[in-house]
Amino acid sequence: MKVYAYTLIFALFLVSIANLSYAFTFNVTPVTAKVNSGETACFNLTISGDKDDRFVVHTNGLLPWMTLENVGSIRAGETKTIKLYASPFYTTKAGLYKVSINLESIYTGESKSQDVFITVIKNISSAINKIYVTGSLKPTGHADIRIEIKNFGTVSLQNILLKFSVNSLNATIYTFGETIERLDPGDTKIVEKSISFKPLIDAERYEVVAEIFYNGRLLSSKKQYFNIISTPVIETNTTYGLAFVGRDIKIDVKNNGNLIGKNIRINKTLGRFNSKFYYHVSGPTAIIKGDCAEWIINELEPGESVVIEFQINYLPLIVMIVIVGLAAWFVLFKVRIIDIKKQVIQTREMKNGTEFTVSLDIKNRLGKDANSVVIKDFVPMIFKVKSFTGLKPVTKKVDDGTEIIWRIRKIKSDEERIFSYKISPVIGIDGSVQLPRAKIFYKVMDNLFVKKSGLCKIGNQ
Repeated sequence: MKVYAYTLIFALFLVSIANLSYAFTFNVTPVTAKVNSGETACFNLTISGDKDDRFVVHTNGLLPWMTLENVGSIRAGETKTIKLYASPFYTTKAGLYKVSINLESIYTGESKSQDVFITVIKNISSAINKIYVTGSLKPTGHADIRIEIKNFGTVSLQNILLKFSVNSLNATIYTFGETIERLDPGDTKIVEKSISFKPLIDAERYEVVAEIFYNGRLLSSKKQYFNIISTPVIETNTTYGLAFVGRDIKIDVKNNGNLIGKNIRINKTLGRFNSKFYYHVSGPTAIIKGDCAEWIINELEPGESVVIEFQINYLPLIVMIVIVGLAAWFVLFKVRIIDIKKQVIQTREMKNGTEFTVSLDIKNRLGKDANSVVIKDFVPMIFKVKSFTGLKPVTKKVDDGTEIIWRIRKIKSDEERIFSYKISPVIGIDGSVQLPRAKIFYKVMDNLFVKKSGLCKIGNQ
């Protein structure tokens, strides 16, 4: 038993001596490097050993723009090189960066460390300096966005891509892109864009996100916040159409805001003339004040609309014009005229030689003098003209009777004249005979007018 124990102890001793004699080497070249933002620096990590082994890698100071290849395993006598890449972003700050790399042998537990020093130089450095948001920040309004981009680097940049978006809490409502052809060191480029907001847009906080890219890589990004206010936005759309005797007008009133509108007043100037012919069709009732109509809508929900319809109806005016015209016509042609009335004084049988008196009653109702007056009457051939009373006319025999003509220079306003003559039938006639109408011709202001008398009969009626 003692021999076995001594043998085991001796074997463990030999193994420990073998482990103590094993070692691996770990070197880095170069230890320091300078790299421009947007470019890449490379470090070589060399590992070798005289036995097969695997390693656990521990790092300190490794950043997202640094990449370390996997070490994996090595064979006895092998020399293995892995690489550390340093590719600082355009947004990486200039300065000195230290990265510590520790390799620990899984076989022996031995560890070795190396430090790498990286100096980042900002020869390419362009940034979004400021973002301004102004304008009418409400539904149906607009935002004027101003973005300032400055080249803080030492070289000129070409074809810089600017992207920006306007985002709500849940969605992107606007995107835009623009290429800046050239931006020299120290120069500032200002990009301005105006965007419109849709009706009913929610009242909440929104953000403008701007990013600039160079050679496909992000150079800079920035955010700016603004708020859409909560307010009713009352908009009207007026359409015009034809009515029977006037115009039909519709006003579509809509709340495109994001808040209930209350006590909404809609005003429209009609004109003093048109306001007298306002006629309500539908919707709220108007209050007419002088030449202006006003409608009051008590409440209007977001997205809700009300249609006001009314007419400028000239029918009462047309009716009034017709009435006035008829009155004028009646006055001018039925009242303010020269009236001529023809009548036979006696009513009796028409026997041969029986006398009848025919009178012409003329009255000037024009309200002014009538000039160059000519009165014409006609006696059929079955009657004989016996005599005249008053102004004697000119008589003229014709085939079918006798023409009688009186000529008067003037009949004054409201003057009345009566002309009469006697006739007797040359044959006996039973019943009655209708006599021709008498006519009067006269001038007023060099305009010639004619008026006829009514019909009259002679003999037994």
